[in-house]
Amino acid sequence: MKCRASVPRPKEAVIKMVKSTKERHGDDWKSGVKHHNWKGGRLLSSKGYWKIWKPQHPLADVSGYVFEHRLIMEKFLGRILSRSEFVHHKNTNKKDNVIENLQVVTIKEHAKIHNLIRNGNLQYSY
Repeated sequence: MKCRASVPRPKEAVIKMVKSTKERHGDDWKSGVKHHNWKGGRLLSSKGYWKIWKPQHPLADVSGYVFEHRLIMEKFLGRILSRSEFVHHKNTNKKDNVIENLQVVTIKEHAKIHNLIRNGNLQYSY
């Protein structure tokens, strides 16, 4: 069973939460760049991926962050990736987001690649 905190909230709920926080704290409430704990809009996720603060992105999470590898691939392709498109790190280093190390795949292709890597039947060099 999933922890309730890990269930994504709809954007409307987040907007409502932000509005109520602003109402409670008035003009003293700051977010993003103006917040005292701002660290530049780039953070390392709990799973080891870099995330970038892009609240206007259509696939941003409830905190306004998008995976950096997805943004790099979108810029390279010149379009937004769909939810069904995954970005695979060829060398399996989640922090290595150079375009030569990234590959767009479906979920089925991604599972197949990782099974081959796990079994020692696939190694990348770029």
